[in-house]
Amino acid sequence: MSTNFTECKTPIDSFFASCILALPPQQTAANHKNQPDESRGLTITAGSNLILYKKEIKNVQISLEQDFMVTHRYKRNDNKGTDDDEAVPTEFLINVPYSCEVIMTNVSPHLKEFNMLYQIPVGSLPIFKTKYMMSKPFRLNPYTTERSYFYFYFPTAGVKSHYPSNVSIDDKVTARGEFNNLNVVKRRKIVEAKTFSDLI
Repeated sequence: MSTNFTECKTPIDSFFASCILALPPQQTAANHKNQPDESRGLTITAGSNLILYKKEIKNVQISLEQDFMVTHRYKRNDNKGTDDDEAVPTEFLINVPYSCEVIMTNVSPHLKEFNMLYQIPVGSLPIFKTKYMMSKPFRLNPYTTERSYFYFYFPTAGVKSHYPSNVSIDDKVTARGEFNNLNVVKRRKIVEAKTFSDLI
């Protein structure tokens, strides 16, 4: 099969090219086998011709623009989390589920098509089908906001680094969030008891 298939620029080009490739019908493609390996990878054994898409994470240039903003907002993902919580809590508890809301705002008069790359904080574990690291495509209209969420918890206490989510366009990082150090503790320090939940 020709590797030039990846040069198709439009959905129509891709559809036409796939019509004349030697790909088997979907009903007979069950011979493909895949097996996870020890490094969180995947070994694929093709049973016939196939097209395999994959993403690669690599170093790129940083060219930050002023017309796009990326913000992180953390929240407890249980019945004790509220919408009034501060964006970056002063303390995180071990073995408590948290969500990170990535808020992307296009303040330019142009449509933005981009990829957003996130990773969960260092030392945390993913939950609710979240991946350790993920890249997602987005289209954002002028002067609009899009939100994306991922979920995690901390099994141990300590100061954990969270690297910022990056927005990339044409192999350049054009926007990113703030780098955060998250203080993870076994038990919260009560400075002022305002509600019963502060005592628990």
